[in-house]
Amino acid sequence: MRLWIDSDMGFDDLWAILTIGSLGIRIDGLSLVAGNAALPQVVRNACTAARAFDWDFPIFEGAESALLGGKVTAERILGATGIRSREKALDDKSTGCAQPGAFEAIREWIESRSGSILLALGPLTNIAAVVGASPELAKRIERVVWMGGSVRQGNHTPSAEFNAFVDPEAAATLLSAQVDMTIVDLEICRNVRFGESDVRHVSGMGGRNAALLADLARGYLDIGLERGRDSMAIYDPVAAVALARPGLFGFVESSVEIVLSGSKRGQTIVNAVLPGEKANAKIAVDADHEAIRRVCVDTLLREGKR
Repeated sequence: MRLWIDSDMGFDDLWAILTIGSLGIRIDGLSLVAGNAALPQVVRNACTAARAFDWDFPIFEGAESALLGGKVTAERILGATGIRSREKALDDKSTGCAQPGAFEAIREWIESRSGSILLALGPLTNIAAVVGASPELAKRIERVVWMGGSVRQGNHTPSAEFNAFVDPEAAATLLSAQVDMTIVDLEICRNVRFGESDVRHVSGMGGRNAALLADLARGYLDIGLERGRDSMAIYDPVAAVALARPGLFGFVESSVEIVLSGSKRGQTIVNAVLPGEKANAKIAVDADHEAIRRVCVDTLLREGKR
């Protein structure tokens, strides 16, 4: 399998990329989109991660705002860098690894193969811009696996999950373009969690990135601890596992809409497919939570040993 990843580069994005690598899937390229932080910081995060973890795939700068120009970030929760930590941090002196032109890079990559597979870990702006400009490319996409949306409550607003809220028009563009969409939503991800004992094992692995990974994981875990929980949902790595190990999930063909206006903007509405109607997405509705958690945590252990 060959893969393109689109990301807004927070810690769970980094974790998802490491998970894809640990499962033996080759990454052909990484495109970046504003989301967890503003685009310049997202680019810095990607470049510093690439240096720390020896990524050899090309990285491209993408959209700095939503299709209709809005700009929303998660800095209120994640801080100015979009990646929380306790003491350590990615080396922010790493620059210059990203090339401009994510739109052209994604389009050329899709055109170059008949079965393109994309993993989307943030707002869908970059991919939607390509498909919106060249609708014929939708047929060349084998599938897009997206960590986004929520069949129940949101996390950015009561109704909307963050990635869907940032650019609902992008999500709606792909859902209406007959792209094969697999949605790994907030509710599935919330059931796959990690805690301090997992991080402690990572910190003891002794590799050159063990202390860094453990510290970043603890910064991410703090989001859950500050809410009175003893663990934190894993999110983006769960979508990576859904792409690589779909047998660990149960999917249902569904009719999905994204609310584009009003107080429920960004809400994901999922309906059963009626007779004669064609599904526009597969929704993950069940999962082997412990097996998925084990894949994700084992990735950190493996990286902590290198």
